[in-house]
Amino acid sequence: CGYHTYFLRNDMRPEPKTIWERSVAEHRSNYRWAENGLYLPMTIVHGKKDTPVANSGLLIERYERLGYRMIHEHPDEGHRVWPLFYDDLKGLRWLTSHKRPKSPAKIVWKTDAHRYDGADWLRVTKLEQVLSFGEVSAITKREGDESTVEIKATGVRGLHLERDGENLTEVVTV
Repeated sequence: CGYHTYFLRNDMRPEPKTIWERSVAEHRSNYRWAENGLYLPMTIVHGKKDTPVANSGLLIERYERLGYRMIHEHPDEGHRVWPLFYDDLKGLRWLTSHKRPKSPAKIVWKTDAHRYDGADWLRVTKLEQVLSFGEVSAITKREGDESTVEIKATGVRGLHLERDGENLTEVVTV
């Protein structure tokens, strides 16, 4: 539960934001980079009496639109819903029951900073603009011994792909 986008908060609405204020708010709003959660197990527990419920509803809707896995519970409680998930190690057992694919065929990545440059076998080496998001979708297709990588990118000028120890490309200008 909580603010999944700072743009819902009343203190973020009154006036236009500078580019750096907007960038900070977007970066801290996991709604804006939910694409990165393709292999991330997600559970949201948000009490019906913890308002506004729309805070969690935005991320739930976003994950559902992306077709990602998610569980959400809405007990008839206020903000103190943690015991429902953490008691008797329920949350830990749920989390440790999930495993990331070792070498996924599909990667989706969105970033606005080189500090968070990629996942698995994909690295963003250059963004088109500072303080703006770049998005990449890379899918490996294999036929016999041959493999190809299909890439779709926006806001990205350079990529590095390395799969299973094989350097697929040095740097690609997109």
